[in-house]
Amino acid sequence: MPRVVVALIVLSVLFLASGLEGYPQENERLLEGLPQFPGSERLSVERYAYSRSEGYADRHAILVTYEAPAGVTDQDVIDFYIQALTPEWRCQIEKIPMLEEEEPSTTPTLIAEFVHAECQRRIAQLNVNTDGMGFGDGHTFEVGIDSRGAEPR
Repeated sequence: MPRVVVALIVLSVLFLASGLEGYPQENERLLEGLPQFPGSERLSVERYAYSRSEGYADRHAILVTYEAPAGVTDQDVIDFYIQALTPEWRCQIEKIPMLEEEEPSTTPTLIAEFVHAECQRRIAQLNVNTDGMGFGDGHTFEVGIDSRGAEPR
């Protein structure tokens, strides 16, 4: 095989590989630049690629789980991230009720409510999910990072 063809193949492979690695690295840079709620402990970091069945192709994200210090509320966590991220990020806050329905014919009962923030900077998306603070163990919250999460599908 002529050297020019081999060189083109090698350059093509390197170009494709750098594009695939660049996206997860963008997520890592976002993670490194994020503030951490004071006194919280990072419990886990999960890195994953969305599946095509989720409607995304070649999408990657990071999910970080933290344990909040005793006495901290879900609103405290949301307020911290909103203040720390502004004005660069645009954030929307939503209160999400958790309902329990005994039987299909009964009125659902509110068993918990948690606060969720979805923030966007250009095409990057960051989610702060506090359902672990109002339901479950009562002390964990999650931060989801996707440097291209708001990019059109």
